Amino acid sequence: MAGKRAPQSSLVTIEHGEPSLKYSGTLVEATGAGSRQFQFEGVIDGRLDARTIASEFHSGDGAFVERTRTSISRDGRVLRRRIELKSPDGLFTWTEVYDKR
Repeated sequence: MAGKRAPQSSLVTIEHGEPSLKYSGTLVEATGAGSRQFQFEGVIDGRLDARTIASEFHSGDGAFVERTRTSISRDGRVLRRRIELKSPDGLFTWTEVYDKR
């Protein structure tokens, strides 16, 4: 995203019990501007293949549309999310990569 710096750190907790998926996390901004929480709980029904799912979110007023493609590496150690966000401010895309510890 133009003008945005990558976060300083993030921590994500994932619970997978086929077909349900639940994750939550905290993102710490690089500028020291604080942190934000995020979470998801649902059923995997947008599966593209054995390691990739697609999701789409629309805000209630239709102003925001977020499309996400989430994949896990073959060894299960890396989660990658490619995100596209359409908002009143324009179209933004970015990739998040999470390594298992």
